[in-house]
Amino acid sequence: MALISVVIPVFNRSASAERAAISALEQKGLGADKLEVILVDDGSSPPLALPSLAGRVVVVRLNPNAGPAGARNAGIRASRGDYVAFLDSDDVWLPQKLARQLAELRGAGTDDGDLVVSACGFYYPNRRSGRVEGRIPMRGVTALDFASGCWAAPGTTLVVPRGVFDRIGVLDESLRRLEDYDWLLRFGLAGGRLEVARVMGAVIAPSGLARSKIVAQNVQRLEGKFGRTGSAALSGALSRRFRAYMALERGAASLSDAGKLEAAIWLSRSLLLKPRGTGALLPFWEINAEVPVEVQDSFKALASAGVETAISIPSHVQQ
Repeated sequence: MALISVVIPVFNRSASAERAAISALEQKGLGADKLEVILVDDGSSPPLALPSLAGRVVVVRLNPNAGPAGARNAGIRASRGDYVAFLDSDDVWLPQKLARQLAELRGAGTDDGDLVVSACGFYYPNRRSGRVEGRIPMRGVTALDFASGCWAAPGTTLVVPRGVFDRIGVLDESLRRLEDYDWLLRFGLAGGRLEVARVMGAVIAPSGLARSKIVAQNVQRLEGKFGRTGSAALSGALSRRFRAYMALERGAASLSDAGKLEAAIWLSRSLLLKPRGTGALLPFWEINAEVPVEVQDSFKALASAGVETAISIPSHVQQ
């Protein structure tokens, strides 16, 4: 029997946070394993109030707002579980997610001290076509993989044995963007590997691109850590891959507000550092265009109703 702690950071999203929490509480197939669900109210105004979940979840309140890394770290500190699972407040889990990932972890060497975490498949809209697709992430087995991007939607799919945090540390609270990439890169550099449960376990809400100024600031912080003169400077192929991904992030963010010319400069730099025929640095996902009607309808409802409307996934939609 194990205790699994689910950490859900929330900022001014009470309706969707409620749906996210319910999707965690309704996980199936866990057997004797137990759940605790921790909602981290990251300085919401007014403070988060979910009377329908009273007695079923733990609420941790932060003031002022600590950002994604600070909120997740607060949840980790408040948790008691043998495993910590993350869920963003605008996403939902499908019913078999945790059971399948725990089975994956238990068969992947975590008992002998290996650094292993688990991700799963998820539904997400293709940015070019707007159509929802299923994605099964690739495994991450080398530091070069983790330097290439942040492909597994870790804010909603990642399950981490508690001992991994003891060895890698928690998230870097100085980062307001790319904090998950930073953690996974540190994890990869320490010899960690990402295993993937082949289950469609989550529905990820569509999100807009970050502003270029915010991305630039956080890229500079990461360069101060992993760049050529950084405190944990990378070298050789790892350095080139890191710089290629940082340039890709800056190029993608430039599309939102800095203009096509600046975006083209950064994207060209990324391609020079890592030649390829696609946007992503590696073939990160197996794509499945066959998406249940209920999932497609959920995305349509979310887009038409705005950010406070949670994704609604009927409990019978299981993969």
